[in-house]
Amino acid sequence: MNKWCCRIVAISLVLILILFSGCSKNDNVAKEFVNTFKLDIDSKKLNVSTIYNDYGGVPYEGQALYKLESAEQIELEDVGWVELPLTTELYEFLYKDNSMVSIAKKINLPKIEKGKWYFVDRGKTDFKNPSAYNFSLCLYDEVNNIFYYYKIDT
Repeated sequence: MNKWCCRIVAISLVLILILFSGCSKNDNVAKEFVNTFKLDIDSKKLNVSTIYNDYGGVPYEGQALYKLESAEQIELEDVGWVELPLTTELYEFLYKDNSMVSIAKKINLPKIEKGKWYFVDRGKTDFKNPSAYNFSLCLYDEVNNIFYYYKIDT
């Protein structure tokens, strides 16, 4: 009887592992990225790398930077995409050394010279009032065909 129960438990655990192995966190990031920035591409065709992520502890608070690459060229047709450079507010937020180290240095965001960007405000972000930031920003590096997806929630 004990051997029979152990076998059932072992088989159940294996089935659970197989079921959940296909649902990776990077798949969720890719889907979120495609939906947030209104891209016409299958999220499964994106290669996602986490560069920085400090979400944890307090739910829904933190910041993350992901690098997304695709073998295909992605058309940026939505009107939200703007040619670089960033606005002064966004540039200063990311690259200005506010407290010894800039956000870009902290999260390892490279400076992109040629490309586009897309800003999605998920709250009432006011860069003059640093009490709350809730937005997503994508920087597209045209030279290397790389997307950098940054999101912050405070």
